[in-house]
Amino acid sequence: MRIINLGSGSKGNATLLKIKSGYILIDCGLSRLEEKLKEANVLLEEIKYVFITHNHTDHTLNIAKFPSNIIYCGKETVSCEHNSLDYYKNYDFEDFSVFTLKTSHDVPNPFGYIFNIEGSEVVYITDTGRLPAKTQQFMVNRRFYIIESNYDLDLLMSSPRPLFLKNRIKSTKGHLSNLQTELYLKEFIGDNTYGVVYAHISEECNNDEKVLEKLENFKHLPVSSFLKQWEPTFITYDEN
Repeated sequence: MRIINLGSGSKGNATLLKIKSGYILIDCGLSRLEEKLKEANVLLEEIKYVFITHNHTDHTLNIAKFPSNIIYCGKETVSCEHNSLDYYKNYDFEDFSVFTLKTSHDVPNPFGYIFNIEGSEVVYITDTGRLPAKTQQFMVNRRFYIIESNYDLDLLMSSPRPLFLKNRIKSTKGHLSNLQTELYLKEFIGDNTYGVVYAHISEECNNDEKVLEKLENFKHLPVSSFLKQWEPTFITYDEN
């Protein structure tokens, strides 16, 4: 399995999953997307599928760079033509499949995904204030998780951000805190789990140390990583 995160956070998000025919791109919100692709030795034309989680600009900024027939997302997510997805449905492609999940964010039709690439599962969940009960049912004992751990509550509440923004972030349609992510992972991680990657970590209201305070119990996994806003993260692993 090869995963390349080009950037993760409130200033832009883009993650690549390697497939036989090229790459899947999850979100395309980085302002310097092509520059970051070049740093990762990936050509724009190698991206064969684009999956969008929701319609905020930090996830959709570069959507016009891609042909509509390779874009997949929920209804009302982007203004251009695209392939519309439904919740809790499996979609089969030539060299992978994807199962769609419902998340909880202040936008129309936000999505999470479970990708299955040559038998290796990758759960991708960011930008959600909670996980619906039905979504949780499908997340237990998966192979690999890329999951949001956005903020530390004390750092958020002591930050200079306006109160309305603090309340939005910690609402059920905002983002997951370190504590929420810890509690969810305690329910999800099982014998089949190989790795967890922590995404969308706030630059102002969180840091790797704060994440680890809550997620210490999961350090034993063979793969563990913290995604950065502007620094690419390369994750390659062989489970055999």
